[in-house]
Amino acid sequence: MNHFEQLNEKIYDSGVLSPELVAFMQAKKHKKIHPNRFQGFHDFLVKHDFKTGLEIGRSSGYSALAFATFYPEATLDSIDIRGRPQHLELFTAMGVEDRINIIIGDSMSIPVNKIYDYILIDGDHSYEGAKQDWQQIQSHVRQGSYVIFDDIQLTWEGAKSVAHLWKELEATLPSTSKICADMGVVQI
Repeated sequence: MNHFEQLNEKIYDSGVLSPELVAFMQAKKHKKIHPNRFQGFHDFLVKHDFKTGLEIGRSSGYSALAFATFYPEATLDSIDIRGRPQHLELFTAMGVEDRINIIIGDSMSIPVNKIYDYILIDGDHSYEGAKQDWQQIQSHVRQGSYVIFDDIQLTWEGAKSVAHLWKELEATLPSTSKICADMGVVQI
């Protein structure tokens, strides 16, 4: 059983979450995360020992929770334009609230002068939004940092999306690779 399967079991089968929080997670399409969806992500995380992380776009909080439980010594700044009380409840129920810094804002809200080992860009899925996030994080990475883009296959009719930015990065950067069907990584 990989980390994500264990996390699912702990979240949904242990009774640690309130019925309201389970309903919130299910409404955000995180009923039980399909193991294949995150197998590549899991395999990527196993290979590294991240100490600091940044997540742009929190949604249900599942990725932040996965990072915090996978790396018990690491800290994560989690930025989202929405502040939801369910996030604090989830992180507290799972015992990681002291290692996840919840920031309400956009990528312009990244703490000044902070460098990260790991960055997950999963915010605004438009081309412009993803590109702004990519540009904004440039002063917050160092040689050897990893930047993961989620939903790199997401496209919209008549509009550019994160998929278009990913294709540009693949064409111009030698250090891009896919870690699963809809997640790509750039090593800085």
